[in-house]
Amino acid sequence: QKQFFFVSWAHHSNGQSGLFADSITHEINTYDGDFTTNFIEAGPFFSRVPSNKRFVTDYLKLSLTYNYKQSEQIKGLYGIFRINQEMQSFITLPKSLLKAGVETNPLSGRKHSSLRLTIKNSLILGEMDEAKTNSILNRITTSWILAYRPAMLEDVSFFIQYYYGQDYYNIWFARNLSVFRIGIQADTFQFLNKRK
Repeated sequence: QKQFFFVSWAHHSNGQSGLFADSITHEINTYDGDFTTNFIEAGPFFSRVPSNKRFVTDYLKLSLTYNYKQSEQIKGLYGIFRINQEMQSFITLPKSLLKAGVETNPLSGRKHSSLRLTIKNSLILGEMDEAKTNSILNRITTSWILAYRPAMLEDVSFFIQYYYGQDYYNIWFARNLSVFRIGIQADTFQFLNKRK
């Protein structure tokens, strides 16, 4: 088992220098408007070593984000504090769902089919756009990703994802997204490989 405390110092911007909002309509300039925020994220991280259990939580991450310096125009709109949670779990599929002869023990070193569930949630605190301040749905972001790696594939998995919450694409933060994705990804699922 491994636990540690982490601190991240980050900068998030879109590299644009236009006016943040239209001087007449006061609508946010999503074409070339300036968006900048600097933030610190800190919290505990808990992880565990591989085991032969069929279902195991690989890690749990909790953190608090503080946006300490932003573009002057977005103050009071973006929400300067965020409480974050992230976890990842693995599921080894039963033999009945696998081809004959495929080992299901994660420590055996043999290939086997597996699922990985990754869940990320955030709660936005602090002043936001007045139209959104009183709605809890406008203060929540959530992402659920379920990935499946067949036994016969080494570094490829198939995934489905659902995301709801504040648009993460910099200056588009004023709108909410509800997105469903299906795709294929290069992925090693390191947790399920035999440890040396």
